[in-house]
Amino acid sequence: MMQFQSALMGLYCTLQSVVAEQHTESLFRAAQEDESIWTYMPYGPFAGPVYMQHWLQQMQESKTDFVYAVKSHKRGTYVGMCGCLAYVPEHCRIEIGHVWYGRSVQNTNTNTNTK
Repeated sequence: MMQFQSALMGLYCTLQSVVAEQHTESLFRAAQEDESIWTYMPYGPFAGPVYMQHWLQQMQESKTDFVYAVKSHKRGTYVGMCGCLAYVPEHCRIEIGHVWYGRSVQNTNTNTNTK
């Protein structure tokens, strides 16, 4: 089974493996900046932090999806998420997904740096 690093540091942001209890508050706040981020997602918007925390907990426990909270170096807070999903090792396949960012970092170098 493929092992994913718990933290990946880039020039503009750091990816941290999601820990629901640690990341919910910041991610929920970032998500409130722009509800349109949920338009093409199969989940969200979340009615409150407890609902987001429940979903993050499920992602944290997943064996096929590996999600990261994205922390902006400039802002010093978590501003969105990205991840690897649909991992099928016997087919050497993985997809990029669960990608969303709060309005404060949309159209910045954050998304490019996370890939």
